[in-house]
Amino acid sequence: MENSRDERYLNFPVQLLAGFLSEKDMVLENIFHYALFTYSLKLNEGSDSQRIKATIKYFNVTNFSPAKGKTISETVPGKGPVTGISLSVFWDYYNKEKTPFESAVFLAYCALKSIVGEQSFVKIDNLYLLSRMDGKAKSVEEYDQLSKEIFEYATPYKIRRLKDALVDNWGLKTYSRHTRGFYVSFKMELDALVFEAEKRREKAKRAYLKHKEKEAYLKALEKIRMMGH
Repeated sequence: MENSRDERYLNFPVQLLAGFLSEKDMVLENIFHYALFTYSLKLNEGSDSQRIKATIKYFNVTNFSPAKGKTISETVPGKGPVTGISLSVFWDYYNKEKTPFESAVFLAYCALKSIVGEQSFVKIDNLYLLSRMDGKAKSVEEYDQLSKEIFEYATPYKIRRLKDALVDNWGLKTYSRHTRGFYVSFKMELDALVFEAEKRREKAKRAYLKHKEKEAYLKALEKIRMMGH
């Protein structure tokens, strides 16, 4: 859904995703004002009002509230995981009714973008994904620590559906054959991702076998030593 090079992007901390499934419009408004406000702060030239005007022109919007953006920015903890969506996706979700599943797909996309960041690929597990969907900077330790709305998606079937939707329409590549957790990428082709995953699995397998071989060797030495007595 985000292919155009001329697209404008709204970047924001994952904490702003909290409550999205129950308060979609409010969360999106907070994201909008925060993202535009922080963008204006990064502009190097002009007065505050000039930077605001430049921001409005860049994003081609009219309803931006710098005061609201500033207030929201003051409630967000310092450095933390950041994600982003294109302006076209923002308007699509803001202006149209979405099913609960479509909203969950949006959250899953934002969550994975915050985890992958600038990396080519990462390996994560379901709990980490759900935690980020819940607006948490760090993964919770147990599923019952998730909000009720996100906990509803904590089944293999529903997570599989989310991944499939992201693969079909959001540019995700994912691979999980014989692995604990799963690999994800927005940059690599699937065959390249599979190669990296299998390369790491083979390396881990060799390390495990080497460890078991060493254990067997030490046991044999101990047995020989005991027999010597």
